[in-house]
Amino acid sequence: VAFALSTVTDSGITISTSASVNNDNDATGDNSTGSGLTALTFGFANGSITVADDITLSTGTGLVGELVSFADANQVGHTNDVELDVDDGSGVSASTSIGDMSLTATYVYDGAHGSDIDGGTTTGSSVELTVPMGAMSLTIASAQMDDGDDSSTFGGALTMPAGNGTLKLGLESSSNDTT
Repeated sequence: VAFALSTVTDSGITISTSASVNNDNDATGDNSTGSGLTALTFGFANGSITVADDITLSTGTGLVGELVSFADANQVGHTNDVELDVDDGSGVSASTSIGDMSLTATYVYDGAHGSDIDGGTTTGSSVELTVPMGAMSLTIASAQMDDGDDSSTFGGALTMPAGNGTLKLGLESSSNDTT
């Protein structure tokens, strides 16, 4: 059973959330689950604000194609991961449009997904900007997370149509306090 709840205020703000309840009678044991009601979204004319227990920072923008997948699967002993150890948690995310561009800013106040607004031990933030350039699109993003070792990433990707597919060129860098 799935529930979708939304309303529009007199001033035009859309407020929405969703939830679901699941049960598989064919499975052994009690496998009833409930999900949702952990995110609340406020929609405006040019954007939205979401408060949720699972907000993700904008990381990995410049990671493209099979080379990254190959390295992740076949070079698991390497230590130069261009990613954050923790990149999500309880937080708030706001997105808006500026002309043809889109801007998203995110703040995670509790990386443990515990909704601890003033006592979360893992906090972070990110910003992402997407700029259309004719048929191409440029996306740049920066993120940082303080989870005991300050980690940060910066990346960008240029995406363009190429024949029957898409060509994506990217660059991603990261830094942290760990050895």
